[in-house]
Amino acid sequence: MRVCLVDGPFAAFFTARGCEVLHLVPPSGVHDIAALLSEHGFSPDILLHTETLGRKVILRGVENLPCQTAFWSVDTHVNSHWQAPYGALFDAVFTTQKHLAPLFSRDGGPAACWLPWFGSVRPFRPFARRGTAVGFVGRLSEGRPVRGQFAAMLRSRFDARLAEGLSFAAMQDFYDDTRLAPNEALFGEINFRLFEAVSSGSLCFTLRAPGLDDLFRQGREVVAYDNGFDLADRMRFYLDRPDQAETLARAGHAAVEAGHLAGHRAQALWAAMPRAPGRARGEAAEVSFALALVGLMEAGLFGYLAREAESILAGAAHIPAAAGGLLRLWRLFGHVDRIRTLCAALAAREIGDPLLAATASLAILSAGDLPLARTVVRLLARPLDAVAPGRNRRRNVVAPRDICLFAAGLFRQAGRIMRPGLVFDPDRMIPQTVAEALILAHSLDPEDMSIVTALNAALEPQRGTEQTRLGLLSSLSLHDPGNWRWPLRLAQVGARMFRLDEAAQEMALACSMAGQAGEGARYAAMWARLFSEAEQDV
Repeated sequence: MRVCLVDGPFAAFFTARGCEVLHLVPPSGVHDIAALLSEHGFSPDILLHTETLGRKVILRGVENLPCQTAFWSVDTHVNSHWQAPYGALFDAVFTTQKHLAPLFSRDGGPAACWLPWFGSVRPFRPFARRGTAVGFVGRLSEGRPVRGQFAAMLRSRFDARLAEGLSFAAMQDFYDDTRLAPNEALFGEINFRLFEAVSSGSLCFTLRAPGLDDLFRQGREVVAYDNGFDLADRMRFYLDRPDQAETLARAGHAAVEAGHLAGHRAQALWAAMPRAPGRARGEAAEVSFALALVGLMEAGLFGYLAREAESILAGAAHIPAAAGGLLRLWRLFGHVDRIRTLCAALAAREIGDPLLAATASLAILSAGDLPLARTVVRLLARPLDAVAPGRNRRRNVVAPRDICLFAAGLFRQAGRIMRPGLVFDPDRMIPQTVAEALILAHSLDPEDMSIVTALNAALEPQRGTEQTRLGLLSSLSLHDPGNWRWPLRLAQVGARMFRLDEAAQEMALACSMAGQAGEGARYAAMWARLFSEAEQDV
C-alpha cells in the first residue's frame, strides 16, 4: 500500500504497517497535487490531506487523482466556510468536531466522519510532586477578549499560573507539573488543550461540548462546565478534595492511553476508507473548488486567484451555487455592473433556489439599486411560494432593511445561522447566514430594536458570540429599562465571558425587577433555562 500524506501526524502509523509513505509538507498556497506527486515519482493508493494550523494548503486537481482521497478538517469550527465546498473534492472527509460534520454534506459533499484530535503518552506524576495547583497555557491577546476574562478570573480567584508562547515540549512539561487545568474554547469546540492536559495527568475542566461524553466520562475522567460560575464552583470543589481530583486525573490519563492516541485515530481513519462515499467530479468539482477559493478570499486570503475562480463560476452560472458564488466574488472586488447584469438575468429566469434568491437580493442591494432589488425579490421569490406559501412576504419588501429580513428568512429555512470564525464585513461581503443578514439590516436601520432582538436570538445558542451579544443586550436593556429579562440575559453572557462580578450584579438586578413586577416564578424558570446544564446546546 502506497500512502501520500499532505501534512498530518500519521506517518509512523502507516510506516509501521508496511506502507510506503510519502509525507509532503508544502508551503502555504495552492498546489497542483498531480505535479507534486510527479516530482516525487509517487503514485499513491491513498492520499490524506490534513489541515494545518497557520499554513493554508489547498490542493488543485485532487478530484482527478486515480487513488482514494481523504481530507481531515482539524479547525472546522473556524474554517468551515471554505472547507465545506473543499471537502466535496475528496472521497472521504473527517472533522474533529462532531456537531459540525453535517456541514460537509449539506451542499452535496460527502458525509463527514468524526475524527477527534488525540493525546500522547506521558508518565503520570503524582499530585504531591506537582508544584502548580491551577495552570493554563494559551494565547492571550486583545483579539480574544473572552479568554482574557477567563485568565483574569483564574488569576484573581485561584492564583493560577498562566503561560503563553510555549513550545509543545514546554507546554507538556507545564501540564506535567499542574494539578487542575481549566480549559477555554473559542467556539465551544473540543480543542487540543483538552487532550494535552489530560495526557499529562492534569484534571481538566472543559466546556461542555458535543461529543465530549463519547471521549471521556464526565465527573470520572474530566470535569465539564457550562459557564464561569459553574467552572469556579467545580474548581473549588476539587481544590478542597485533592485525593478525589487525583483519582479523576489518573482515570483520564489512562483513558488517553487506552483510546485517544494518534494510532487510534489513524486506525479509525483506515477502517473508514473502504466505506468512503465518493467525491464530486467534472463541473461540480470545479465549482466546489472555486467556492472554496471564494470562502478563502472572503477571509482575506488568495485574492490573486480571483480570475481563476471567476472563470470557473461564470462558466457554470446555470448552477445556483455557482451563480451565488460569482456574486459573492464580485462583491469582494467591487464589480457593481456585473452584479446588476447577472441579477437582472437571474430575475428574468425566475430561478426558485432559496439561497440564490437571498444572495441575489442582497447583492443587488449592495450595488445600490433598490428598485432592481425589489424586482429580484419579487421574481425570485415567486417560485418559492409553491414550496412555502405566504412565508416569504415579498409584498412587504419595500426598504433596504426589508431585503435583509427577507434574505434572513430564507437562510433560516436552509438552517444557515452563522459562519463561525469568519468575521463578516458588510462593506465587502454578501451575507450568507441569518446572523450576517441581520447585521446588515441593523447597520441600515440601527434604531429598530426588533432587528437587535432577532440578532441576539440567532446568536444566543452560538458559543463565541458573547462579545457581540454583550453590545446587543446592552442596547436592548437601555431601550427597555423596565424589562428584567434583558439584565438576566446579560448575566448569562457575563457568566459565559467569565465576568462573574458583573454577571452577579445583573442577576441581582433582574431578580429584584422581576420580584417588583410580581414575576418571580417566570424569573426562576428563565434562570433555570439560561444557567442549568441544559445550556449545553452549543
